[in-house]
Amino acid sequence: MRGSGQPRAQVTLPLPAGRFTARDAFDNPLPVEGDDRETKLTVTWEAFLLLADAMTVDEFQAACRQAKVSVHMAQGEVRKSAGSFGGDDSGPAQRGDWVGYHPVDLTAVANRSFRDDVPEDGRGGWTDEGENDLRNLPNGDWRIDGVPFRILDPAKNAGRSCIVLKGGPQANAPFPERASIPVGQRLSKLHFLHTVTWGSEGAPAFRYVLRYKDGFIEEVPVVNSRNVADWWTLGELPEATVAWEGPNPVREKVRLYHATHEIAHPEGAQAVLESIEVVSDAGRCIPVVIAITGVYSN
Repeated sequence: MRGSGQPRAQVTLPLPAGRFTARDAFDNPLPVEGDDRETKLTVTWEAFLLLADAMTVDEFQAACRQAKVSVHMAQGEVRKSAGSFGGDDSGPAQRGDWVGYHPVDLTAVANRSFRDDVPEDGRGGWTDEGENDLRNLPNGDWRIDGVPFRILDPAKNAGRSCIVLKGGPQANAPFPERASIPVGQRLSKLHFLHTVTWGSEGAPAFRYVLRYKDGFIEEVPVVNSRNVADWWTLGELPEATVAWEGPNPVREKVRLYHATHEIAHPEGAQAVLESIEVVSDAGRCIPVVIAITGVYSN
């Protein structure tokens, strides 16, 4: 969208604000004000993207006519918003949303991007299955169930945005069996944004091994249909929620999951968590870790 005729104007659309996401030309999130009845947009001469969730072009144009806003669309420019984050309090995370939270930095250990083009070529990204990938997942800081997560931009990290570990039907797939993530913080809880491909119900998928400064080790098992599920699966889990779902070129919906873990060190949140090691069981499923957020101890 772009403002016209005035340097700044207020536009009110008779549609819920929760159905829109706005981003600037550099893919930075912009505020969308309003409530469950209307959306208020400040329009200037600067162009920005207004993404509409599950909305037809006709519905959007009808709302613009009601608001007496003129919108011109070319057929090739119209497309649905790809995917959405889950939970009651989800959307772009601002700086203030990080108060009390620690973004665990995956920059140095991420080994794959979200996009793959040629299947089984040993290069590219995701799980090396070609267009069956996660290319539509937005990067940046996002709230999921009210928790901020930092999703790496592969363009800013040498093409790497997630951790993909060994497993699946390709015996020679170029994935490591484990990855060690430095932390060095006192934390009371961990939030995991993860998924698996080729997952089978009830089977062990992978483990988070928490290593503390005093030598204490804590294991967090990740089990299919309990705190993770295959990314093609739809359904409620007893110990995780659907964090994001959206399409890819070969599937209408694929999913990520949000699971949590309370620190179980004998000293509680006073213990320093030195590192988180992600360890694959090297079975049928391929583990994928997108982001980890810690909650600072008091």
